[in-house]
Amino acid sequence: MFSKFIKIISVLAVMFVMTWVNLNYRGAEKLSQGDVLLSEKRERLAYETYAEVISMHYAPFSPQVRKAFDLIVNYGSASEKRGEYEKALWAYALASNSFPPLLYTPYGNERRALKKRALAVSQKIGSNARDSLLP
Repeated sequence: MFSKFIKIISVLAVMFVMTWVNLNYRGAEKLSQGDVLLSEKRERLAYETYAEVISMHYAPFSPQVRKAFDLIVNYGSASEKRGEYEKALWAYALASNSFPPLLYTPYGNERRALKKRALAVSQKIGSNARDSLLP
């Protein structure tokens, strides 16, 4: 009985690890595609590709998801510093809304801080960021 339980747990663990590795591998491919698009000066498509890494290849503790999230947020920050508030607001909304619906909130503190930044940016341009951000 105990050995049967161990076999089931082992199979489930192997399946989990294989899924996690597959998601990370595909996420790394998408990150590379985004980097190529960025080098071709196709900014909007590049950052949408980074958002796809978050939404389609999300796995807990994934370094690719973290990198994609940071790239989008850094783009928003750089746009905000240059005075391109519409681009900044778009990037903040993209980073915040890209996560799939889960039973928990990944990067919860960062996403809450991002909402505050987006609301501040929206006040600068007279826009309503509440429609573009998560509730």
